[in-house]
Amino acid sequence: MKHKNLFSIALLLLTCISCEKEPNIEKQQTPETQISYAPEEAFPNKPKEPYTFPNGITVMKCDSMYIYQGDVILSSAQVDSMNKASDVKSMGTNKYVNFWPYSKIYYTIAPSMQNVNRVTTAMAYYSRFTGIEFIKRTNQRDYIYFQSKTGDGNYSNCIGMKGGKQIINLDTDGTYGTAIHEIGHALGLEHEQCRPDRDDYVTINFDAIPNKYWKNQYKKQSIDNCFYLDSFDFYSVMLYGSYLYYNNKNILVMKKKDGSVFFNQRSRLSPDDVIGINYIYGPPYAQLVTKNISEDDNVGGGLDYADIIFSNTLYFYSDKACQHPTTTTQKRMITIYYRFYQQYYNNPPSTRTASHNVIIPAGVDHYEIGNTELISQSEYGYNDLDQGETYSISGVCQ
Repeated sequence: MKHKNLFSIALLLLTCISCEKEPNIEKQQTPETQISYAPEEAFPNKPKEPYTFPNGITVMKCDSMYIYQGDVILSSAQVDSMNKASDVKSMGTNKYVNFWPYSKIYYTIAPSMQNVNRVTTAMAYYSRFTGIEFIKRTNQRDYIYFQSKTGDGNYSNCIGMKGGKQIINLDTDGTYGTAIHEIGHALGLEHEQCRPDRDDYVTINFDAIPNKYWKNQYKKQSIDNCFYLDSFDFYSVMLYGSYLYYNNKNILVMKKKDGSVFFNQRSRLSPDDVIGINYIYGPPYAQLVTKNISEDDNVGGGLDYADIIFSNTLYFYSDKACQHPTTTTQKRMITIYYRFYQQYYNNPPSTRTASHNVIIPAGVDHYEIGNTELISQSEYGYNDLDQGETYSISGVCQ
């Protein structure tokens, strides 16, 4: 099953907004992709040391930063969660990753940004082939800030939405394909070669990896930290190739099980990349409809009581405005947020929240996610009890 793992799901393509030729989404290797690259890396010239969190995830520590898989700087909230040994749960459950509401990404490009076209072209490509929409920021709190600090490498400073200003840095060697790759991390995706079932598809020679800091970019993740969609994707823009380029040499570090080699491409999204992005962000888009389905109440005799049951149903649409109903053509992940509250008399209310992912099957136009209940009780005009529970989803329809 295609890994779209940990914070994952591999991604995207690219559209022409200048005079460059528009690439297509194809499952093929073209001559220009059959080259080797040094892997994307944050702060390549700074010393780093391995650091393993209590939950078993290993990163590289650089100053006060925790660098995941070479080119992702974890947010403080992600670091806090990983430091809790009990948090060995799927990164796709929003335990570690926040996704962008409404599939909208607000952005700012630094005035000093070099070669702005590589950023704008990558964003246009996403918007054409996925449900992601990029909007120039005015005053929005959560946004991506594209910059090009020379020598800092190519990186995203969070997996998924960090909250607040979120940096993507493109060094002088970064291309529009690098921008596609790093935007993928900002959307919640990780490297294809790190999926837990990768040993079924590739063999990695760790002794051949020439830079000790790069070894972390090949570490296999736990099955607990991943979710899947399809088989290993040798055409994903999130995958490294068989060769690494180091000291003017191509070094073979990874090959297929049959001994053949493959090449990383940084020019297009694979078809499975697009499926993975749409699995999280749509289309299709969901709308949550809550209806009163039963009510038991009693009024009089000094005691007023009400117990109301609500159904909660997701309906699917082909457009973000949720005007055109549709049927799912592939699996779709929706994050459900649950809230329970309770208040006795005039005491302060207590609340409890949780979230979980629901995997919607293909071929449905609606999906029941369960009932919720509201209870209210008062005696002689004084509230004795207010108790209720609600479901919500993170802004899928506008």
